[in-house]
Amino acid sequence: MPHVVVVGGGPTGVEVAAEAHEYLEELIKTFRILKAPHALRLVHGGSRLLPNFSAELGIEAAQVLRGRGVEIVANDAVVDVKESEVVLKSGKRLPTNVVIWAAGVVAHPVPFSSPVETDAKGRIVVTESLYLKNNPCVFIIGDAAAVVGVPMTAQAAVAMGRAVGDNIARDIEGEPMKIFAYRHRGDMFSLGQWFAGAEIGGWRFFGHFAWWLWRTVYLSKVIGFRNKVKVMVDWTLNIFLPRDIGI
Repeated sequence: MPHVVVVGGGPTGVEVAAEAHEYLEELIKTFRILKAPHALRLVHGGSRLLPNFSAELGIEAAQVLRGRGVEIVANDAVVDVKESEVVLKSGKRLPTNVVIWAAGVVAHPVPFSSPVETDAKGRIVVTESLYLKNNPCVFIIGDAAAVVGVPMTAQAAVAMGRAVGDNIARDIEGEPMKIFAYRHRGDMFSLGQWFAGAEIGGWRFFGHFAWWLWRTVYLSKVIGFRNKVKVMVDWTLNIFLPRDIGI
């Protein structure tokens, strides 16, 4: 059985750790002879999980993961990944044959014929209307755009895309472009089947209702009615049938 190390205690790392736990449990039930020792560890450089969420949700998420057998290594960071182990800043070595990296976000470099201004994360500096400085014909959105106060998330990227589409239309019509104003709609994370957490409009949710809310929002973002139906059917089957482990 694998020894899995997930690096990063943000929403992605927490979700991956929860899903990896359920996957390993299904492997054990399917292949009953594979009951050799296995481990699932989540390494996080901060003092608590989900630092962008409230302390309450971070603590509750940690309790759920620990209750499922996930070992949380906090206040430590990975400094090296070797073939059969990861080395932490504290000097501790964790044996592993599977490493899943979910720590930090950096911008993918975009090649330009001439240099452009970037920030510390490699994001391209843009104007308040999201176009390249001194070049209103080139718009930058998503993780590649350096916009103060805007997170590097899909939610922000979608908002930028809509704003740029509107500005292109306004430019074609000869109207002045609008300044991009980001409105954060909340955050959610999943903890596998039946559990999730959410912060929306100052309200905090955790547990079964948050899981239902997370799935509802996710389904609303799926493009196309046909795809929505496929996802709903798949989710329904997952309630009554074992997890698909690829065999």
